Amino acid sequence: MKFISLDHEELMILGCFHAENKEETIMLLEDTLNELKEARMDGSDDEMMQLLSTSIEKLKQMDDAAFVSLDLQKYVNDLQEDEEND
Repeated sequence: MKFISLDHEELMILGCFHAENKEETIMLLEDTLNELKEARMDGSDDEMMQLLSTSIEKLKQMDDAAFVSLDLQKYVNDLQEDEEND
């Protein structure tokens, strides 16, 4: 098994788009990336598109057991706390 390293931003993205399983999460990320590409009028979404792309590629390399072992709920909780504090 190859170790796939995810940074904080990638884990945050995965927390936002976490689905039932790895394949569904990848599909949500790809759909979002495609929508950003279609709606893009300037370079303001470039960083988000890059983050989505790298997250998708890393998920594709990850096995299902490694995906299940990710503690994405922590990142979802952090996002919810940030929204409550705004």
